[in-house]
Amino acid sequence: MAHTFEGRVIDQTGAPVAEVAVTILDGPGSFPDLASLTDSTGRFTLHELSAGTFTIYLMAPSGKSARRRISVGDRSGVVDVRLP
Repeated sequence: MAHTFEGRVIDQTGAPVAEVAVTILDGPGSFPDLASLTDSTGRFTLHELSAGTFTIYLMAPSGKSARRRISVGDRSGVVDVRLP
């Protein structure tokens, strides 16, 4: 069963960060080789994922980057992902 993960990239103050490239580095099973770009509200969506834990890589236009673990499954809602 394919799942969708919806996230929002925020900075240390909680403000949304636009134009952050979000790439899947690893996770369970196969996953699409894709990158998502955050919109003006910091939101991004990753489609066609299996349930489990993934590592994503965030790269902001400012050069700041981070690796984060996300859980994909049957939950809904937007998950905040903090960028240093």
